Amino acid sequence: MSNSTSYRWMRRCLEWLYDDVSDNDARQMLTNPDLRAARYAEVTPVLQDAGMPVGMLETSEGQSLGVAILALRLRFPRQDGLDRVDLNIAMREGRA
Repeated sequence: MSNSTSYRWMRRCLEWLYDDVSDNDARQMLTNPDLRAARYAEVTPVLQDAGMPVGMLETSEGQSLGVAILALRLRFPRQDGLDRVDLNIAMREGRA
């Protein structure tokens, strides 16, 4: 992806994981790529509205980001996770 790509959709994805995905489901998504793909497919339209490029989650970068966002969801309380994803977005977009 080019440096001009917006990654702000990552925050929306993490918000969705905190709001709508249980701890158990998030753990299962982390270890089961088919389940992860199916659950992310449910939220893809919302993420695209937030700026995610079409097909992003099918790329190796998108799959890696999907796993990393899940790890934030499982490892940190909501505000800490959101702060961390905001910093990651800023670095990716050259704002940090």
